Amino acid sequence: MDAQQRHAKRSRKQLSFSKTSALRRFLQRIGKSTFRLHTICVGLECIASGGGHQAALHLSWVKPKSGTKARQVADAAREFACQAALVLASDKIDAYFKDLVEEPWLLFPSNVGDVVLRKTTRSKREGGAHSVAERAEAICKHLGLTEQLSVAALDLLSKWRNLAAHSTNGEAIIDADRAKILRGASEQLARDYHGFDIERAIAIFLSKKPPTADHVVTLVALAVRLVRKIDIAAIAYSAGSAEKMMAAADKIVGRHFLDRARSKHSIRGELDKLAKVSPVYRRNMLKEILVHGGLSDSQRPASAVLDSAYIGEVAMLSPEEFADRFLVR
Repeated sequence: MDAQQRHAKRSRKQLSFSKTSALRRFLQRIGKSTFRLHTICVGLECIASGGGHQAALHLSWVKPKSGTKARQVADAAREFACQAALVLASDKIDAYFKDLVEEPWLLFPSNVGDVVLRKTTRSKREGGAHSVAERAEAICKHLGLTEQLSVAALDLLSKWRNLAAHSTNGEAIIDADRAKILRGASEQLARDYHGFDIERAIAIFLSKKPPTADHVVTLVALAVRLVRKIDIAAIAYSAGSAEKMMAAADKIVGRHFLDRARSKHSIRGELDKLAKVSPVYRRNMLKEILVHGGLSDSQRPASAVLDSAYIGEVAMLSPEEFADRFLVR
């Protein structure tokens, strides 16, 4: 196959959703977390064994003078790294849920969005602010997902995060039903996550002690698994048919122009600019907008594919037709 044939083949690929923009941002922030935390642990073990040299790093760091001190320094740093990773992961998972329900083309009802975005409040007697796990449950219920184990693990992760980020005077309490779910899956967790001991993890949490690297890695892995399942289900729900896919594309294009109008650009100016360029330029621009909105030519789509004629048809609209279709004025 020559270069021209390869280009023609690529140009025939149809756009679809394989991941939401929310998931792409989440993976950029938290992807490879296991490898990165393990890298820190390996480096700290080198220090505990008497290695380590700071000269090339331009850091103020004094090498421990004894093996005992080296072990103490490495263990303290490992504890710090594990707690920092726990806080980062929990916060980025929370941010993913918020980003997801704010995606313009995803069809989340207002009652779900209000819970996830904390617009719905409850009194302390009713349970207080919705936890990360409760917000995940609201999303799962809407999408028809049953992910009790992953949600229970997320609850443990987020509550451990609160202990790490706030005062140790805080309460270490895990919901009894969720603790039962975790304990009931002890054999599965040990099998799937390299001998992970959930009973020990719960005991350490209840004693208000910091998590180990093993705890952080496993709980984050379970949370990422949940996030990926939610993402696929949200795409299928909102763009699972050709009609829904076209509506999603319309929302992404319309949102792009509305966002520009909120900045220094005007809608009228943007539409006039669109009318002055060639159809080829308009097609390329529209594809760029759609790709930025989360579409790709993935070979493993989670949605229906976008009609191959969509970009060409939209590119031929007059400014008035464009404004009417995308409700931008």
